[in-house]
Amino acid sequence: MAKYLGKRQEDLLGIGVYGDPGVMEAIIKDPLGIGYNNLGYAFDLTTGEPIAGARIVPIDANANGRADAGEVLTTLAQAREASQPACILRASA
Repeated sequence: MAKYLGKRQEDLLGIGVYGDPGVMEAIIKDPLGIGYNNLGYAFDLTTGEPIAGARIVPIDANANGRADAGEVLTTLAQAREASQPACILRASA
């Protein structure tokens, strides 16, 4: 992530976590937390629902300034249909 942002790892501020499970755990614990995670860690693979305590943030794929129906993912099946390999997460209220 640091390289993508044109920085070094040491330049990034915030809570350091290890891997996708660590990202999910940190997001759930922090009501203002937001992160980027693979679908397999964002959704319960048995039920297809988001992991308890997490909410999937819509991605404005068509850049129209709003979350259209196809951009709001509430199940793993919708995410797969949208061909999204990963998603943005935040703690649920």
